[in-house]
Amino acid sequence: MTEPELLKSKTGTRLHITGCPHTDKSALIPAAESEISELEVCSWCAAEIAGHGRTYFDTLEDALDELGAPKESKPKLAGLLREAEFDRIYVPNSRSYVSVTRGDQTVAYAGKTYVTYVDDRGTVELPGYVATSGSGGTASVETQWGEPCPRCFMARSMNGTCGCG
Repeated sequence: MTEPELLKSKTGTRLHITGCPHTDKSALIPAAESEISELEVCSWCAAEIAGHGRTYFDTLEDALDELGAPKESKPKLAGLLREAEFDRIYVPNSRSYVSVTRGDQTVAYAGKTYVTYVDDRGTVELPGYVATSGSGGTASVETQWGEPCPRCFMARSMNGTCGCG
């Protein structure tokens, strides 16, 4: 395997590879040999170079298997992802989603029960999708507590118990 070209911005103090999410790729230039020996590689790029970052796949089905998508959802997820024009498929180290990219820019990504397009198409929810507080869905933890205890003023659990008594 050949080492990827190391890049930097004109005023940057770290080295990057193509596709680094920390940079504006249009502002990157090849790093000089002296800069390669002097500057540190950003942590995201270092993980990629070491093979601990993204895992790239040839097929959506293989990527969805790695994600652990439910068997019944895989055909629909793959079909929805194929609606985006892409040239690369990867799963990040966290194994939390599958991303499809075109020219190193994400065009769509899928979790186990949804596909989100970066353009104006938004998110397509599949059966089993559970919204999170960040997406406007389920109640936050704070609203799941009962009234405060009149003696110790701690929030009580929903069954009315607290730590003081």
